[in-house]
Amino acid sequence: MKWAQAVTCIKLALTKSSSFRTVPSMRLAPPVSGFRHCFVPQTLCPVRSVLPILPKIYYTSGGPGLPMDQLLNADRAALLRIIPLYDDQKILLLGLGSIRFRILWPGYEHMNFYREIYLSMRGGGGVSCAGELAVAVADTYSGFLQQAVSWTPQGTSNRDWFLTKGSGFTLRDFGLVSVNHMGDDIFQAEVELRTWRAGISYASPAALTAVRHPPPIFASKGHSTLALPTPALPVTIAKQRKELPEPAPEPDPQTRARFRQLYALNPQKYRGEVKKTVAQVDGLTAETMMDWSMGPVTAEDELPGPTGGLMYPDSDK
Repeated sequence: MKWAQAVTCIKLALTKSSSFRTVPSMRLAPPVSGFRHCFVPQTLCPVRSVLPILPKIYYTSGGPGLPMDQLLNADRAALLRIIPLYDDQKILLLGLGSIRFRILWPGYEHMNFYREIYLSMRGGGGVSCAGELAVAVADTYSGFLQQAVSWTPQGTSNRDWFLTKGSGFTLRDFGLVSVNHMGDDIFQAEVELRTWRAGISYASPAALTAVRHPPPIFASKGHSTLALPTPALPVTIAKQRKELPEPAPEPDPQTRARFRQLYALNPQKYRGEVKKTVAQVDGLTAETMMDWSMGPVTAEDELPGPTGGLMYPDSDK
């Protein structure tokens, strides 16, 4: 009886002691509750693809996107901490030597801005993983924002997003949420505005699934323009599929392998083959076709970046 009373006293003493605390179990922090991205209302344009489509590369798990200015200024150790899937190498599964990263900013879609980003195995000088891709994307947006102030925006909607000298937009205002494979070697990003601005219209996540019909097909030098009808408002992917003609039959595995190998060895020759194939399907001649998936392209001769990438003009130059 005395022993039982002693045990009870010890338990009471431990419970009341300020030095005795229960160690909590270790759990991962939950995602940011109620966080809502303020997406830049860019147009995402899937293209007909010979290659398989990669899953979307996410750089956030429910919280804010990665600050683009920090992506360019942080060292590799810091990037490894803020990008959980830094070493993910799925982008290399396409077997491409480079990809084209496209920016269709509101009011500047007609510029059809893109940058070619080189891919390589680790240590080869090009992008080899998701983390390095994020840095290259941030670098591309940096170059785009610098050039856009000298361009004339078009359209009357989304004027708040026009990148004029008085707009005050800088790279630090934006965060990278995800990168999307649109088909073949074309990639686009979902970007959010990190700094709140009064009166500006944001895109909801649902709006980012909307696409427009591909840009008009422009003829090569010396040929007339073949303008295709473009709807005034975005349409959903499902609706677009109903309105467009039936797609061409899927290429056989041998054709896929040939295109994949050809692109890895010679991207320019690959594009010529794609144009020739599309011309046969659409009943047009290859001489009257530019790159059907890109339309007119705004380019810069040199854009220094982490991969030494260039801003490429159309293939006629």
